[in-house]
Amino acid sequence: MVIYGDLSERDIDCIRTLCAESTLEVPVDVVSYKEITSPALKDHINSVMRPLFTQDALRHS
Repeated sequence: MVIYGDLSERDIDCIRTLCAESTLEVPVDVVSYKEITSPALKDHINSVMRPLFTQDALRHS
């Protein structure tokens, strides 16, 4: 899962922990988009990404 926005490494670690401790049946890798250094990986993410949540949607749920 790629996280966009101004989140600290601590925030990302918290999300990783929540995913790891959840009842999800599949493992989830969590990474901050701004920390990705590979142009090829960013190009791939940009071409196939689909939002799961937006900040706006989370505020109103």
